[in-house]
Amino acid sequence: MRECFFMLRSFAHYYKPHWKLFVFDMICALVAAGCDLVYPVVSRNIINTYIPDKNIRLILTWCAALLVIYIIQTVMQYFMQYQGHIVGVRMQADMRRDVFEHLQKLPFSYFDEHKTGVIMSRIVNDLMDISEFAHHGPEDLFISLVTVVGAFIILCTVNVPLTLITFAVLPFLVLFIIKKRSAKTASRSLRSTPAWKTASPASASPAPSPASAKRRKSLLKTTSATSPCGSAPTASWRSFSPVPTF
Repeated sequence: MRECFFMLRSFAHYYKPHWKLFVFDMICALVAAGCDLVYPVVSRNIINTYIPDKNIRLILTWCAALLVIYIIQTVMQYFMQYQGHIVGVRMQADMRRDVFEHLQKLPFSYFDEHKTGVIMSRIVNDLMDISEFAHHGPEDLFISLVTVVGAFIILCTVNVPLTLITFAVLPFLVLFIIKKRSAKTASRSLRSTPAWKTASPASASPAPSPASAKRRKSLLKTTSATSPCGSAPTASWRSFSPVPTF
């Protein structure tokens, strides 16, 4: 637990030089999530109220409002993609600089024991995945929380009992996803483990039973008795020659 906390603290340290862009990205995510919550509310009012009343002016007004909201959401999505990737790339550059400085301090024995391709993969591919997680992870988590909380509040204004019944299934769904993900991780780690490490003594070839050992011994005696010139018995697959004789 302490190691995990230390790792998260070290990872959060890379957000500090770019906190302004990160905060701006979170604000854009908040606005985009709010736009997603406004769509169903406006559509419900148009379908249930304005269309039955044949109020053309309000229908056109709210349709124009939906268009404006869609444009705002598109702009926020653009800033999220652009500014978010800037944050991720700058954090990746900081991490690569720290990794390179750390590699400069390692002894030559480390490079003798570790392959160069593995080290380069850590620096290039793994840091690329970490940089993607650095801006997509908090962003997606924040959008999900805002969406769930906002949907709960909006649905409570419609029907409280149905909202509680609907959200009562949510913890079981989260638990199912966590168990499924952990099972997938365990299966992946099991596939990456060599077979000789996972094999148990019970899975080895079983010892021959006394009856089969006795039968084999009597067969050897019979073969020895019938073999010419008292030669040692040989198995049929050993005496077989694939080269034809003429």
